[in-house]
Amino acid sequence: MSNTKAATSFIVPLWAGILRILSFISLFWLLRLVIPWLRDKKHSYAVVEIWVIAHTALALCVAVLANAGVVSPLVTILLVYGGLRVFEIVVTQTNILLFDEWRARRAGRPYSLRGYRRIFLLLLHNYAEVMFWFMAALVTFNSWSWLILDDATFSATFRSTLLSLVTLSTEGIRPLGRFAVAFLALQSLAGVLMTVLTLARFLSLLPTPATQEPTEQE
Repeated sequence: MSNTKAATSFIVPLWAGILRILSFISLFWLLRLVIPWLRDKKHSYAVVEIWVIAHTALALCVAVLANAGVVSPLVTILLVYGGLRVFEIVVTQTNILLFDEWRARRAGRPYSLRGYRRIFLLLLHNYAEVMFWFMAALVTFNSWSWLILDDATFSATFRSTLLSLVTLSTEGIRPLGRFAVAFLALQSLAGVLMTVLTLARFLSLLPTPATQEPTEQE
């Protein structure tokens, strides 16, 4: 038996620690901290599902209101909250995909998901929520003259947002200042991360077909 030890590496513990700290910047984490009922294992899965679906619906409603020209302090507050939600989603999904299992194994605890399909469906809801928050922000910033949308209709804004998230394209969007440029850069960054996370989760769920090649058989 070889006694050779693996070379020292700190990059994984470093980012696991950073993402762990960032995961505390979350309203859901705060609610679970102050409301013990939410931490009960009997309800935890359903609570998460209700939380995710409710926020997807909220983001859609804000996008519709913004597109309808409703500009109010409430919409502005919800957009700020939407920014926090986008941050929370990216951090949470990165932790689930890369670090949660690693932390559990390192601590000697068993780790398992409630279900592969469940986590993928929740991820799709998160992706839709992120897109709706960005749609609402684009339409609102257009009304504030921070940027220009060539076509501010709901369908056109949906298309521009989707292109930005998936392909990094800013087609149909013209920034008018440094803030708008920074916002579009952050939108593209969040889009890349969410797209990669979604594809990684989806590909991991695809069944592997049988092969007749002997060298490829287990």
